[in-house]
Amino acid sequence: MTKRPRQRTGRRGKKLLVDTNILLLYIVGSISPDRIARHKRTDTFTVEDFLLLDRVLRQFGGIVVTPNILTEVSNHLGQTDEKTKTKLWALLGALVPVFDERHIQSREAVGVAEFSRLGLTDASILACPPQDLTILTDDLHLYLALQRRGAEVINFHHLREASWLQ
Repeated sequence: MTKRPRQRTGRRGKKLLVDTNILLLYIVGSISPDRIARHKRTDTFTVEDFLLLDRVLRQFGGIVVTPNILTEVSNHLGQTDEKTKTKLWALLGALVPVFDERHIQSREAVGVAEFSRLGLTDASILACPPQDLTILTDDLHLYLALQRRGAEVINFHHLREASWLQ
């Protein structure tokens, strides 16, 4: 009889909903960390940020996304040369089946009070039931809106600053 590997239950059994820019960093860095500084959508991040993100992702029981996040990620990944774009989209295609994709109806997202200020993708994140989620974002406005709602949210910039002190 073969032993099954233990599944990670994540921090307190939670999964991590990863916002667009953070997921972009993960995918670009996973192809090659040196591409982070060269990709138009991740050039504000560093290799150290990618390594930090990788450590954080391992603490949770999986990655949660919305279709809106995936659409933005796909569009932004395509903003590079053809060879790189092909590699990035191939990795995205391999990751999508692994993600826990939460479908939020657009009519529900546009009903979120912050929709007119934050847009559809962020409103879809705000509309996600937060019981089993921690949300990771680098977007200050989304971070603050989630905090006001009492959601468990992590600002990636805070993680970055804390890692500098170690």
